Amino acid sequence: MNNCLVTGATGFICRSLCHALQTQGFHVRALTRRAEMGPWDESFIGDLQDKAQLTQDLVKGIDTLFHLAGIAHASDGKYSKQEYWTINVEGTRQLVNLAIEAGVKRFIFFSSVLASNTTSDYGASKKAAEEFILSCAHDHCIEVCILRPALVYGPSIKGNLLSMVRAIDRGWFPPVPETKNKRSMVSLSDLIDVAILVAQHPAVNRNIYCVTDGKTYSTRQMYDGIRAALGLKTIHWSIPKGILILLAKLLDGMSVVLRKTLPFNSKVLDKLLGSAEYSSHALETDLKWKPRLSFYKVLPDIVSAYKSLN
Repeated sequence: MNNCLVTGATGFICRSLCHALQTQGFHVRALTRRAEMGPWDESFIGDLQDKAQLTQDLVKGIDTLFHLAGIAHASDGKYSKQEYWTINVEGTRQLVNLAIEAGVKRFIFFSSVLASNTTSDYGASKKAAEEFILSCAHDHCIEVCILRPALVYGPSIKGNLLSMVRAIDRGWFPPVPETKNKRSMVSLSDLIDVAILVAQHPAVNRNIYCVTDGKTYSTRQMYDGIRAALGLKTIHWSIPKGILILLAKLLDGMSVVLRKTLPFNSKVLDKLLGSAEYSSHALETDLKWKPRLSFYKVLPDIVSAYKSLN
């Protein structure tokens, strides 16, 4: 039996990973910040910010470690550069060092596609963690694999994608123009499949893989798809891009209080209509993996889960 440790186990991705690992016969130990029941065989309470809580007991007897804990990508200003560094970099270093001392065979790090763009504090912290992990694989007898998921979608989505579904449902999201922008995403189910695949595949050591569903989506395509899944009528018009740019510039100079009430500015518009395209070609070539799902196939389940909570 392969003994696994999953950090950050109470998160959106982690719970599904733990469940899938158990289903396939893995013994799962979970690192959580508080006592909580879940799809794991045993749990260990600890916090990446507190080095004293991370001891050899956490990794004793572990063969494969899936590291997902850390500060996720968040809106600008929510976390400081130091907070990103302390948790995403220093916490990861502590965990890797423990894994090496305990003889863990394989370390799988869930990074982010934003690690390829270090202009943000979040992306820079993920990139620094990647570099440390890869250096350990070179200097020590531990195999490592780094996964860079694109935006993850699934029935229990959180973050910007959930906000988009909610805003469209409530009539707050404007009909954006079709700009042909390209955004990469990946289903939760496919991402879990990849994680378990690299946990067992002999040829992944020191590799970095972007994980996508092999398609790209424009914001307008996502908007239309979500409206259809919500049972709303198709809207055949859109707000001209020029008007959105003008509105964003006007709001750029508004007060902090107003921006919280109406969270729209030039940065938001750039993210909304800009592209974020990535390729999982290396993963498909090296491991012969193919994604099974697309955003449109999963949308009915996403909307069903959203409606059950609203």
